[in-house]
Amino acid sequence: MSLEAIKREGSAFWDQNPCAGVWPTYQDLMTWIQRTEPYIFNILQTINSAGKRIVEVGCGQGTTANYLPQFGANVLGLDMSLESIQSAFAGARELRHTDKTHFLQADAERLCSGPGMRPIPSATRTGSCHDIFTPSLAEMALVLWLDSCYSSPGRL
Repeated sequence: MSLEAIKREGSAFWDQNPCAGVWPTYQDLMTWIQRTEPYIFNILQTINSAGKRIVEVGCGQGTTANYLPQFGANVLGLDMSLESIQSAFAGARELRHTDKTHFLQADAERLCSGPGMRPIPSATRTGSCHDIFTPSLAEMALVLWLDSCYSSPGRL
């Protein structure tokens, strides 16, 4: 099986099985995830993210990406699952900060190739890195930002 076929299978899996499940409201999801994995949010509260542009690679349903705007961050969330990206964007609408969040379905391995990329100082990656802990979340992810941001779920 080719790498692209494996990636398509992975995307289809996450479309059918969103990380953290399906909830009646996005706020219900946020409440549950903050209770279930408080360490992520405790760490995020220690970071001065005001005015920073942050990329979350593998954002899933966007619980981290939708948490950071309350601290003044502008966040770009990337994930291979279009269903998860749509849930993240719906969450941003429910939480009323679509002006601070942008979500794209993207292959993280292809982010370095293409025009319009430039370095930024901050990024996060949580979730599938549960077995890895580092005090600096900025060291966990690829640090890129798109020159043009999207206000609705899109594809990269």
